[in-house]
Amino acid sequence: MSTNKQKNDNLSLKALRPLVIEAEELLRCQVVVCELAYALSGWLDAVPALVELTLPVTFELEIIGQSEVNLDLKIELASEPNWSKTAIQAQQYAENIRKNCTFRLTKRQYEQILQYYYLRTLFNLRINLSRLLDSAQIVNADIQDCFYLLEALNCKEDIASKVLDIGTGSGIPGLLLAILRPNMQITLLDTVQKKLAFIELALRELELNNCQLAWARVEDFAHTKARQSFDYVLSRAVSPLATLLEYSLPLTKVDGYSLCFKTSLEATTDANKLFNVLGAVQCASYVYPEEPNSDLQHLILKFQQKQVIKQEFPRNLNLPRTKSLDIIQKL
Repeated sequence: MSTNKQKNDNLSLKALRPLVIEAEELLRCQVVVCELAYALSGWLDAVPALVELTLPVTFELEIIGQSEVNLDLKIELASEPNWSKTAIQAQQYAENIRKNCTFRLTKRQYEQILQYYYLRTLFNLRINLSRLLDSAQIVNADIQDCFYLLEALNCKEDIASKVLDIGTGSGIPGLLLAILRPNMQITLLDTVQKKLAFIELALRELELNNCQLAWARVEDFAHTKARQSFDYVLSRAVSPLATLLEYSLPLTKVDGYSLCFKTSLEATTDANKLFNVLGAVQCASYVYPEEPNSDLQHLILKFQQKQVIKQEFPRNLNLPRTKSLDIIQKL
């Protein structure tokens, strides 16, 4: 049995600790979900007057100060109550994204996204899953990146691609992509077991069956049968670009694509060195629509793997992080 297989088996045996929260904490989580429901409702062809969100409780949960455990929500959208400044800002962010995207959400996708964030805000109270705590932050970071990623991929709904999300954390962007494109087969890779245990729970609650989990270091995972097997490899980490490419390209199939989330302040690659060392070429980047009063552009950098990569990559002993490859164009 391989090391990676052992790790995945162990992962399925370890459950999350029972979740014990205060009633006031539950209320704050529900506010975030209600605001997200308001912000994202514009993505539906017909905005419902009432959103009824039912979340089955298949995990151990105790709410201090509340005798019964009930996570169901009834969210009034038609009456437009006095939404908070955060909710209005989240809605404005969502509307700007919607204007630049071609797809719309089905009712089921809309509900699954809300269910996911309901779960994440709950478990984020006890597990460090994300630093994004309110609805405006979630829309301006998670939703923006994931929805624009779908535009950058520019693939039809019926395309059954294999996708790898490196360092998925709480499941972004891979889990949201699995909701938006159910025909894709998505592998969520991370080294933190408790985060993958949360994702395993979320996949069960959302009834998503097009994801699998991988608990491994990317350096090890790249030397398994997963090597150069993915159509798309996603990297949304803060690591330097050269580091991300050394990790992602050995997992990208020939003629497949590695996509890295970066900003316009970061370095670009040297085309000749990139091809000679890692066998890839850089394609046109997807540039997010410019934000008002901001000189900073967000990019999805796209690289196509053109040949079988050398077995020495990625290097061991943490070298991709401590001694990056000399493939960066000096500006």
